[in-house]
Amino acid sequence: MVHKENNIEIKDLFHYGCDHIMAAVSLFRKPIHRFLKKSHQGTRNNFCIALDSAAYLANIGLEQILKACLLWEKGSYSKKHGINKIAKEVNFLKNRFSSENWGLLKGIDLLGQTRYPKENHGKSIEISQDHENKVIHLLDLIINAMPNELFEIYQNTGIDENCLLKGERILMKQGGIISTKNYL
Repeated sequence: MVHKENNIEIKDLFHYGCDHIMAAVSLFRKPIHRFLKKSHQGTRNNFCIALDSAAYLANIGLEQILKACLLWEKGSYSKKHGINKIAKEVNFLKNRFSSENWGLLKGIDLLGQTRYPKENHGKSIEISQDHENKVIHLLDLIINAMPNELFEIYQNTGIDENCLLKGERILMKQGGIISTKNYL
């Protein structure tokens, strides 16, 4: 179990979760040319190359957001994975989610199977660019279900264009490049 006493902050879980989702959206939208052999560049499969990474980042981002909700609501969360299991522990979602919302969440939970190669034991997982909209819609549903006090924390995570305090690091834009420095 992870407890508030472990110096895990709700705003940090929100930050990391949202950043993972933003990175996932970027990967859902753009083909990756840079890492391909020259003979493969420009082919239709360029879009597919990063979809498993996009799926994993989206899943872990939603997981961190749900764990932030649990930390706020109960003061702790377990170290287990799986957004469906975690979401069922969040009391305010139980009251606000429809069966359709739970179905969407269960479908996106399958993206967690991209965590490790062959974890799904030969069963194929369908991942497409359509998952981007589903992930964003699920995030919106979670945000809209948040009690006002939790939403305030979510909304005030301190994002700044030029400098971002995230966890115990400062990410700064220097000469057009984001760099990471330890924050002490």
